Amino acid sequence: MPVVFSMSEAAWLHECDFYACTQDRAALLRAWPEALRPNALDLNHLAEEIEDSGEFQRRAARSLPLHVIQHLLKLRLHPDRQSERRWKKEVNGFRDQLRDVFAENPSFRAARTELAGDPFGPVQRDPCGGT
Repeated sequence: MPVVFSMSEAAWLHECDFYACTQDRAALLRAWPEALRPNALDLNHLAEEIEDSGEFQRRAARSLPLHVIQHLLKLRLHPDRQSERRWKKEVNGFRDQLRDVFAENPSFRAARTELAGDPFGPVQRDPCGGT
């Protein structure tokens, strides 16, 4: 059951936690009784679009730390020193973006472990195709 906020609380939620706001508003749309929907509006599709805009932020919270790790590994292990300055700049940019994502979506703080997941999950252990 979605939480019903007053207009000022809903505006506050949108300003303070974009992801939580999108999930809450999508739930409210889905809970809207069929008989009261204006012009047979497809609220399920609309709710899905709203949820997807929040999911974009969630995907960023998952992928940006991996980019930071990849670039830090490059800085540490890659023999090409000519790219070092660019990689450092990219690491700082990814960190800034990540800081912004968490600032705009405080609900992600409680889910940090879940968002981090297994950083080696998509990496194949054996380059020849085995496990």
